[in-house]
Amino acid sequence: MSVNNPAGKAMPRHRKISLTAGLLYLLTFVSIPSLARFLSASGIVAGPVLITGYLIVMFGLAEQHNPAIGLFAIPAGLFELALGFWLVAKGSNAKAVSALDKENS
Repeated sequence: MSVNNPAGKAMPRHRKISLTAGLLYLLTFVSIPSLARFLSASGIVAGPVLITGYLIVMFGLAEQHNPAIGLFAIPAGLFELALGFWLVAKGSNAKAVSALDKENS
């Protein structure tokens, strides 16, 4: 099920859920002490930029396969690459994880 917009195009439900879940996921990163704050902040900034690109297409201001619209995905892609490299290089802080477990218990 999807909601139609004035341009006659629709954003699929799975994309709406994915965007919402992604932003909530990034907001939880801010509270994780073992993850760099700048990395969390860059993801929180990249999410709305990506949503802006979706809205431009959804309201018919640009075509979906326009190369300029692809530029809106670059910050999110860079964030995801940086997050992957950060987690591989640094791993997780066992003390921070156990402190969060104790705090939530």
